[in-house]
This record gives sequence, structure tokens and C-alpha cells, in this order.
Amino acid sequence: MVRLYHLHFKQLSNNVKIFLAGNFIQGIGLSIYGLLFNLYLKELGYGESSIGNLISTTSLGIAVMAIPAAFIIDKFHVKHLVVTGMILSSAFYFFQVLNTSESMLFGFGLLASMFQALFNISVAPFYLRNSTPQVRIYLFTLNSALNMVAHFLGYLVGRVGIVTVRTI
Repeated sequence: MVRLYHLHFKQLSNNVKIFLAGNFIQGIGLSIYGLLFNLYLKELGYGESSIGNLISTTSLGIAVMAIPAAFIIDKFHVKHLVVTGMILSSAFYFFQVLNTSESMLFGFGLLASMFQALFNISVAPFYLRNSTPQVRIYLFTLNSALNMVAHFLGYLVGRVGIVTVRTI
């Protein structure tokens, strides 16, 4: 089974391989961010309901972007949308961490989730346009497996970071 995936992996374009690596790294980063950001908000003095509302902003951002993203994908090169979504969502998550104002946290969180949604919605068309029918099933399952491993590693690294900070 591993040999079969390796054989199909070698047939993937460089664009897809680079994307898989970037998506993996981003998955680790988003998992660490998600874990530590909640603790950061708690340290800032935000209550559980405020933190819950802030987290639910992610769903709002996805909902706001979902339908326009389909039209955007038709008008622009999907490779550029993937890169734009990744860069802008990361930037807005970064700006979110730099602010302590609740309105700024919500605003940057909303923008970050909207561009994260654009990124996520662009993944399937990107894979379809950059792979052959023979490797697609392997590509999509490999992507799913890498996402699960990335999130596991991200939570693990985040947890180790929490334990390390608490022991200092």
C-alpha cells in the first residue's frame, strides 16, 4: 500500500508536491495557533463566552466567503487564490494576535477565516487542475492523511509548548 502511494506521489506535479508540503506546514501552524490563542485570550482576561463568540466568528467568515469563493475561483487562476488565501489568512491571524481590543480581535478573526475559507475552497479545484485522473484518489487521500497528521503534530507541539512554559 505504501509503495503504491509512493509510486503515485512521484507522478504528481511539483506544484502539487509544494502545495502538499505548504498545506502540511500550515496545518501544524493553525493547530498550534488554535490551541495557544484560546489560552492567550484567557490570559488577557476574556471570559469563556467572549472566547466562544470569537471562535464562532470563524464560522461566520466561512459562511460569508463560501458562495463568493465559487465565483472567484471561476474568474482567477486557482494557484494564485491558494497562495493569496494562505498568505492573507496567516497575516490576519498574525494581526489578530497583536491586538487586545475585542473589536479588532473579531475583525481580524473574521478576515482571517474568510481568506482561510478561500484557501480551503480552492484546494479541490487546484488538485483537479494539477493532477491526472489516475492519481487523484491517491492525492485526495494523501492530502486528508497529511492534514490529520499536521493537526495532531500541531496540537502536540502546542501542548509541549504549554507544558514547557508552565515549568519555567
